[in-house]
Amino acid sequence: MTDRIEDLFTGLRAETLPTVRPPGTAPLRRAAQRRRAALSGAAALAVLAVAGLAAAIQPGHDSVPVASPAEGPFQTAPVYTAETLKARVAESLKIDDPEHPEPGEIVTAFGSVPHEAGRVLPGGTYDIRLTCYGSGGMSVTTSTGAVGQVPMVVVQDVPCETTSTLVISVPIVVPGPSGTVMVRIEPHVAGPGRAAFGWTARPA
Repeated sequence: MTDRIEDLFTGLRAETLPTVRPPGTAPLRRAAQRRRAALSGAAALAVLAVAGLAAAIQPGHDSVPVASPAEGPFQTAPVYTAETLKARVAESLKIDDPEHPEPGEIVTAFGSVPHEAGRVLPGGTYDIRLTCYGSGGMSVTTSTGAVGQVPMVVVQDVPCETTSTLVISVPIVVPGPSGTVMVRIEPHVAGPGRAAFGWTARPA
């Protein structure tokens, strides 16, 4: 009987030992499975994040292109206040009062229409001094003459500068006891605040 029982236990051990594990290995196995699952999830999230970032960076067909700077000779020209422009022109022409540059004028509000102004001066020879501060340039026509006479006309191109303001002198004769000196400005300046033009008459 004892031998029979021993044989049964031997068979039972042979069948069950391959599936029996020590009681302390189950928690370790579950922890390892959780780590593998966590690492797999993190890797998947990383892949999705990279894919989303690439989609966000890559422009689609409906994306608006970045606007390029406006083209033209005045795209980098600075804008000045009227007071600054007048002060620089007055300084170049040695005008004490920029608001009342007599006999002369300082113009800051330029449009597409030419500007013209006249001054009555006693007869004699004068230097009409012209200057421009800022960007662009001016075509200036200076004329004078008595009624019934052919006027004396001088056309001069005046560049606008900021580093060393150029002053151009145009000699002109006012006939008779008095006459009107007309100065016509045709600006080549883009927009207000870009330049100021000034002129003054000094006896030669």
